[in-house]
Amino acid sequence: MILTELPQDIILFICILLHPQDLLELIKTCRVLHAFGSSDYVWHHIQHDLPLEFSQCQGGGMNSLSGAEVRDRVVSALRLDKNWRQKASRLHRITKVIAPKHAKLLALQALGRKWMVTMSRAPEFSIRLTIWRMDETYDGVLQPYAVASVDLSDGFRFTASLQEGGDSAIISTLGATRTAQGKLAIHHINLKALEKDEDGFSPYIINEWEFENPQVFYLTEIFGTIVAAVSLLRVSQSQQDHQILLFNTKTNVKILLDVPELAEFDSGRLYIKIYTPYIVIAGVRERGNHPFPQHQQLDVRVRELPSSIFEDVPLSTASRPIESTTLTTWASIVADYQTQNLPSNLDINISLEPVSSGATLHSFTVFACHSPPSQAGRGAVEVYRFPINTSWRNAKFADWQPIHTFSTPPNVSLEPTCVGQNGCRAVWLEHQWNTDDYRLMKASLPATGEMPPLVMPLEAQQFSLPFLPHTICSLTFEESTGRVWVAVHTGEIYILEF
Repeated sequence: MILTELPQDIILFICILLHPQDLLELIKTCRVLHAFGSSDYVWHHIQHDLPLEFSQCQGGGMNSLSGAEVRDRVVSALRLDKNWRQKASRLHRITKVIAPKHAKLLALQALGRKWMVTMSRAPEFSIRLTIWRMDETYDGVLQPYAVASVDLSDGFRFTASLQEGGDSAIISTLGATRTAQGKLAIHHINLKALEKDEDGFSPYIINEWEFENPQVFYLTEIFGTIVAAVSLLRVSQSQQDHQILLFNTKTNVKILLDVPELAEFDSGRLYIKIYTPYIVIAGVRERGNHPFPQHQQLDVRVRELPSSIFEDVPLSTASRPIESTTLTTWASIVADYQTQNLPSNLDINISLEPVSSGATLHSFTVFACHSPPSQAGRGAVEVYRFPINTSWRNAKFADWQPIHTFSTPPNVSLEPTCVGQNGCRAVWLEHQWNTDDYRLMKASLPATGEMPPLVMPLEAQQFSLPFLPHTICSLTFEESTGRVWVAVHTGEIYILEF
């Protein structure tokens, strides 16, 4: 019996189990297999670990696309993966963005293919958030330009996220008041209003909120319409109170959640990520009460957020006053992960890419860096991947092992480090302290430990990069498109497209 004589459901099942590259080769063999292998059903169910680009999807995710559109994205992802794995990757394009004069760039974040947000400081204002639109010409050349800005009295960290459909964005900024209280500023920006139409420009700020807190805010995260901010109040030398402020920008519902378990973590090495209705907490926890503990652990905890933050309210945001509630418990505890004991000189990174509203929580990746114990010793990087089943309750895992491990040269630190949203690729700036040399590095991290990671300098085939690595002050990476945003001290931003 030949393949085409099998029952149709068996042929479809075989197509789904193939790697996308093998499926693309299979559909070239005959018209019958081309018809089966090109169906929407196959491309919506095919198994792969490729980071796909869905930022332009109106419905948010794969299911809003036809099978042909998914296949095109898979083909682009395969080409990017092949290019990224080369020793000297082919750089398709470099775009230079010139920031306003006399402004010191502090941070930047990409929002899909069309938008970028920067935070800068200048003499005439304290902090300015600038929204950049990145149009593409018919031949794919980027033409970035600033379209709007928001001036703030103070700010040291921000995050931004596109809303469903891509017509608006929410920007959350952390700062402090003149009386040293924590301040959270939230802006809902109408991106569609920043595009010229027959009626000209409409107001681009849909809404804005500001919250003050006796505690200091130090982390913020956005998922859909939900904004989270973590705050810390030092009660005494040995006691700290931690809260998470949750705010729904659609319903004006605010919840203050007491989270005493955050006191177990080093607040400088703590991250949160929201995948509604769940939150992932990743951080470094010290072992023992010694002021300089010899061992630490990487902990990852998955919790379900209180359901009241998601309740839909018929009243409009404009007419509804902010309702505030204080809670002391999660809706549920999903899972706790603990690694084996790790050296004390540990730093961790997670993906800082904004999570799209259609994303679901299946796994979580943490990039753990160990500095060399001595000038002659080599450092190490361990990549942890935590599979997560949201139907679990109170699951506990101890001595979790890394999926990948590779060494770094002696007397080297990684600063900064950007991990892709799927944890398949990473980019970082490597600093050699003895010689004060810098170089950009990249890594390909297979989904399983069956294949080793590929670690090599981030170089272009055709020419040298148009900036010196030691001038880099900020780095952003978008895994699914292969774009790397590099900001330098002189104010320019370079967008590298691989």
